[in-house]
Amino acid sequence: MKKSFRHREYRLCLFLLEEEKVMLDKKADEAGMSKSELVRNLIMYGAAHERHKFSNEYAGKILYEINRIGNNLNQIAYVANSTKHFSRDEFDKMVKSYNDLLSYYTEYMVDSEEGA
Repeated sequence: MKKSFRHREYRLCLFLLEEEKVMLDKKADEAGMSKSELVRNLIMYGAAHERHKFSNEYAGKILYEINRIGNNLNQIAYVANSTKHFSRDEFDKMVKSYNDLLSYYTEYMVDSEEGA
């Protein structure tokens, strides 16, 4: 497909929110393209992604996991503030617990995206 100055016969009129316009301007500027070039480039080479739809159940599970992380952080802060010292073993145990939780959450997110 020849890219040099072809006559384009179709016009696109697009309504945007203020923040969408700002993002379009910023992305075009970062890419060193006009807004029209950026949109044409997206049409030719970009990928369209399906929006992930969150169910109430899914949102509830995410909130539960976030609360668990918050509880772990509160436990770390409580121990650190109450004893004024924190042994390396205690710290390593809490870090392992946090990493296990994070690993579980990551696996959950990957499984959710594959099933979507």
